[in-house]
Amino acid sequence: MRSRIIAGWAQFDRDVATWQPTEAAAPVQAAPVESLPAVVVQVQGSLAIAGNLPAFGQALRDFIERIPTKPATDQQFADAEAACKALKKAEEALTSAEESALAQVSDVEAMRRTVADLKALARQTRLTTEKLVAAEKEARKTTIVMEAQHALEAHVAQLNQELSLQGAGQLHQPMVGFFAGHIKGLKSLDSMREKVTAALLGAKADASTSAQRLRENRASLRREDGDWIFLFADFAQVGTKPAEDFAALAHMRISQHQQTEAQRLEKERQRIEAEARAKAEREAQAKAQAELEAERQRIRAEEQTKAQAEAAERIKAAHVASQALPPIAPVPGDIVQAEPLPPVVDAPDSQRVPIAPKTDERITLGQINALLAPVSISAAGLAELGFQPVATVKAAKLYNESDFPAICRAIAQHLIEMATVNA
Repeated sequence: MRSRIIAGWAQFDRDVATWQPTEAAAPVQAAPVESLPAVVVQVQGSLAIAGNLPAFGQALRDFIERIPTKPATDQQFADAEAACKALKKAEEALTSAEESALAQVSDVEAMRRTVADLKALARQTRLTTEKLVAAEKEARKTTIVMEAQHALEAHVAQLNQELSLQGAGQLHQPMVGFFAGHIKGLKSLDSMREKVTAALLGAKADASTSAQRLRENRASLRREDGDWIFLFADFAQVGTKPAEDFAALAHMRISQHQQTEAQRLEKERQRIEAEARAKAEREAQAKAQAELEAERQRIRAEEQTKAQAEAAERIKAAHVASQALPPIAPVPGDIVQAEPLPPVVDAPDSQRVPIAPKTDERITLGQINALLAPVSISAAGLAELGFQPVATVKAAKLYNESDFPAICRAIAQHLIEMATVNA
C-alpha cells in the first residue's frame, strides 16, 4: 500500500506538471424553456370554431427550430432534454383541447386535422431529439473512455520502452474497455470525466509500481554466481510480485536448479570415471597381450636359434662323415688325377656340439643355405642331386631335416668330382 501511495503521488506530480488550468464549470441547469401559448379551442355556434391553433402552430414551429440539433456540451444536452419535456406537454395539451372541443360540437373535422398535424409534428420532433440526445451522449461517453484508454496505453508503452532497455521484461497492455465500468450510472459529462480521470491516475500509478517491481526483481537475479533470468520464462507474470514474494520464488527455483545440476554433474563424473576404468582395463589387456606376444616371439627366436645351432652341428658332423668317404676312382683317359684334398680339420673339443639324432622335422631351403654358408644351393641344384621338396608353404620349399647329412655328402661328392675333372 505504501508503494502504491508513493507511485500515485509521483504520477500526480507528473500530471500536475502538464496540467493546463481551466475555469471551473458552473453547475449545469437547463435554460428556461420558452413556454408555448395555451391551446384554446372553442366552439361558437353550431359549426363555428374559435381558438388560437394557427398561432399555437407557428409558436410550436419557432420553438422547434431553436432546439439544438447536435448538442456537444452539458448545457446543450440539458436544453435539449428540457425541450423534449415541453414538447411532451404540448402533445398532452393538444390532446386535451381536442377532446374539449369534441365535447362541445360533433363535427370539427378541420380542427381535428389541424390538431393531428400539430401533435404529429411535436411527437416526431420530440422523438428525433431524444434519439439525438441519447446518441450524442453515448458518443461523448465513448470519447471520454477512449481518451483515457489511449492515455493509459501510451503510459504503459513508455514504461515498456524503458524496461526493454534495462532488460527487465514487459508490462501487459491494459485491457480494452478498462474505464467503461467506472462511468456506469453517471449522467453528466463532467462527473464522467472526473471519475475516469481518477481511474486513469490510479491505473498509471499501478503500472509505474509494476514497472518498478520488474526493475528491482530483474536486478535481484543478477548475482555473483551468474544471471538466473533463464529460470524465469514467465518473468512478465511473476516479476511484478512484491520483493519478498519474488525473492522466495527465486530462491526455490535456483535451489531446485542447483540440485538438478549437481545430480547431472555427479552422473557425468560417474560416467567419466567408468569410461576411464574401462579404458584402463582395455589398455592393461592390450599391454598383457603385447607382453604375451613378445614372449611368444622370444620363444620362437630362441627355438630358431637353437635349431640353427643344431643344424650347424649337423653340418660339422657331415664334414667329419665326409672324411670317411671311399676314394674316388680315377677317370680313364688323359685326365691327370689330382692330389687328394686335405682332410677336413675337426673343430676343437671346446666348440664341438653333439650331433642331434635324425628326425622327420621339416627344414626350409633358406635354413639349408644358412647351414651351408658360405656355400649355397638352389632348389633346382638339390633336384639335380636327387632331393625333391617334401612340401611347399607359399614360396618356401620344405625338406626333411633327416636328409641334411645326405645333402651335404652329395654336395661334397659333387665338389670333389668337379675338382678332379677340372684339375
